[in-house]
Amino acid sequence: MIIWLIMNFRLVPSKAKRHGWISHAAIFLLCFMCATVALPPLRSLPFTNNSMTFADEAAQPVSESGSPIFTRYWAVEILEGEEVAREVAEKHGFIFLGTILPGIYYMKQPRLSRRSVHHSIHYHDQLANDPRVVWLEQQVAKVRVKRDVHIPVNDPHWADMWYLNRGGPNGLDMNVRSAWARGYAGQDVVVTILDDGLEIDHPDLKENYDPFASYDVNGNDANPEPRYPSSDKNPASNRHGTRCAGEVAAVANNSICGLGIAYRARIGGVRMLDGDVSDAMESRSLGYQLQHIDVYSASWGPEDDGKTVDGPGRLAQMAFRNGIVMGRGGLGSIFVWASGNGGKNGDNCNCDGYTNSIYTLGVSSVSERGSVPWYAEMCSSTLAVTYSSGGQEERGVITTDLNHTCTRNHSGTSASAPLAAGICALTLSANKRLTWRDLQYLVVYTARPEGLNASDWRVNGVGRSVSHAFGYGLMDAGAMVDLAINWTNVPPQRVCEAQAPITGGPVSVQRMSKEVLALTTDGCASTAAFAGDPTQCVVYLEHVQAKVTVSSAQRGEIELRLTSPSGTESILLSKRPKDMDVAGFHAWPFMSVHFWGEMANGTWKLTVYSGKASVSIHDWILILYGTNTPPPLHASSHRRGVRQLPKNEVVSGIGSLHDNTGSRSVVLESRSSQPFQNHVHSSVLRPNHPLGFASSDSAQKDGHSVSVGKAPFPYAHVPRPQLPPPLPPPPPDPNDLWADWKPPSLKTHLPPLSSTLHLSPMQSQLLLDHIQSEAEVSDTAASKSSSDTHFTSVLHADWPQLPLLFNHQIFDHSGGDARYQDPLADVKESPDDNENRPTKKTGEMTSELPNIVAHQMPSESPVIPHSWFICPCALIVSFGLT
Repeated sequence: MIIWLIMNFRLVPSKAKRHGWISHAAIFLLCFMCATVALPPLRSLPFTNNSMTFADEAAQPVSESGSPIFTRYWAVEILEGEEVAREVAEKHGFIFLGTILPGIYYMKQPRLSRRSVHHSIHYHDQLANDPRVVWLEQQVAKVRVKRDVHIPVNDPHWADMWYLNRGGPNGLDMNVRSAWARGYAGQDVVVTILDDGLEIDHPDLKENYDPFASYDVNGNDANPEPRYPSSDKNPASNRHGTRCAGEVAAVANNSICGLGIAYRARIGGVRMLDGDVSDAMESRSLGYQLQHIDVYSASWGPEDDGKTVDGPGRLAQMAFRNGIVMGRGGLGSIFVWASGNGGKNGDNCNCDGYTNSIYTLGVSSVSERGSVPWYAEMCSSTLAVTYSSGGQEERGVITTDLNHTCTRNHSGTSASAPLAAGICALTLSANKRLTWRDLQYLVVYTARPEGLNASDWRVNGVGRSVSHAFGYGLMDAGAMVDLAINWTNVPPQRVCEAQAPITGGPVSVQRMSKEVLALTTDGCASTAAFAGDPTQCVVYLEHVQAKVTVSSAQRGEIELRLTSPSGTESILLSKRPKDMDVAGFHAWPFMSVHFWGEMANGTWKLTVYSGKASVSIHDWILILYGTNTPPPLHASSHRRGVRQLPKNEVVSGIGSLHDNTGSRSVVLESRSSQPFQNHVHSSVLRPNHPLGFASSDSAQKDGHSVSVGKAPFPYAHVPRPQLPPPLPPPPPDPNDLWADWKPPSLKTHLPPLSSTLHLSPMQSQLLLDHIQSEAEVSDTAASKSSSDTHFTSVLHADWPQLPLLFNHQIFDHSGGDARYQDPLADVKESPDDNENRPTKKTGEMTSELPNIVAHQMPSESPVIPHSWFICPCALIVSFGLT
């Protein structure tokens, strides 16, 4: 069109037309200009900003007219580097924001509004006309949605199920929606309620009812339906089982009542409580359909009157063992048990032989306000809690009820156990290969203590919070599912029985006094070695039993406490004022889960307290259950109990909690409670390389003092355990590119500390005591003249069973003059001048975190394949704090 106008309407001067080359040049120039105006913006490079967030920019949708919304940000490609990019930005009135990709920079035009429907041609052209700019693009706001899974629920009482939808006063729940969002709702899992029957045609249950998981032991037939009351005088007589079943597997989205935690699980019922209950009936119920039923839920037990001591009989005990050994194809049946409602009577659930068994997953309750319910019993065998009713103004659990109805008032630990069974069903739907012990490990590692109010919270020897009221805390369905998906089955269970015979007659404990009995064990390592199989000893603990025989004129005045070699104290039996029995206890196996993950060997102490009546101690046997090799342990930050360090203190160190992926996490402590901010860095270690950190219980080097095993309260000094010799290293992998790599000789240079670094006994045991006792800290081959190499600490794992991932924490919060100056730094440091940091050298990566510099190995070592050191062969952490 333009050319046609030029030729016909003489837009070009006539004189120019007489000169052909001038005419053609003019036409070409005009065409070029028009084409430039008409061309669309330069092609866009895909832009993903994974490292920067700008507070004044958020992704916005297109305008109502459908036009794109332009932001005030540009992506600009400049080949000459960052300094030139800064010059370009300053020249044209832009603000340089940073690097997007190598050679592509992010710039902001402050004169523009945050978003506009118009392309900013003026500012765009300013940059485009700069010869140093290769490519540019004004950024357009894009629509991005979070890919959360919304689970629609039309059941009328869903909004009132506060324990599932964060409707409680503290905004907490059992995180079941996270498991649902991942697609796990109990599918392919069978749960059976051992109770007084199941209303199989209830409209909220019949779709999930499993007749093959159901039986009537009371009536000796296949129909588990409850016996309905013949009058209204006792309408609640047989509703218990139907209520428990609805908590587990009530159908979702059928516009009836609520929904179960595992709403796609199959649900069955064994009617066995409606009438006289015998040992044989219990055994038949516990052993019913071992290969079909995955989870058995029981919300019953002996009387919770504060004076009864009772448990499973011989046949029921055999049924438990058969279920553990043979159930689920050898993986073991899951027995979930309510811990009891005898709190108002001062009862202790360790006097209940069902929840006190190692084969059951003992569950207690917490109210919606995070309090200990009035009915809850305190004991050391409770593994965790789920929500249930509390005081008069606190809500109960919503579930199915008899006669096709629904209730809002299911209560007590009877309501807690089915919720736990439902969470176990969610977990099994994520991983059907979990054993009965795997389920208990997952509960221990994921239960949440925060928000639960009890006065007896303690941190055990591996840094986990535990309570006699709440066990390890509130069960977390989402966390259990997440951990279960890639879970490695725990090593085989080992059992060690140790005894210190009492000679010369019973030990007498006078009124209002105590007696401490000590027993030292190596976890049966010497016995196993003598038998020719050293792997049969117990190194890492799970359940611990103290089988005690004591007598007293008033059994309820006896109190028993067990203290582990790590210093963890567990109350095996509290006083029960209503128990006036004179029989005492005969070889009663008091069980505790509070020592989970601790080391077995060392000195154990049983403390016997008397009250108004004297006590005679006849015998006690310590039974340790656990593993010989490290189990897949998981440490979460809320369990570590990391204390805060004060300002003006520099601390560096390594801790020792395992996790399921073969990792460890740091626990550092200080005597101070002043607030601070910490920075954590994780790196990967490979096994079978020497680890050198400290050569003995205390080490002094360059003014840096490290004390091991003398931690602040609540820890005490513990002797080093004697471990079996490590297994030989595995043969080298021919495909391992790092197999022949040797770390260079480097010097460990630690900053001086204003106070001693304290590690807990378990940290020293699990870290230093399991690694070479002598550190290999070699002299550096580099001297001060080699200014391109920083002093570093090179740590390598040597013990084959050592987990692979460490967290190395460096805390540096100098508020005054710098406490440490790297002798190789070429720029003097001032405390508040971040611009005067040492310049970046070849082979060095500087962390984004303040006051931490992390370095690659020198150039002669292999290239580390990831930012920071996700290095499969060494952990390199610089102690040159800047």
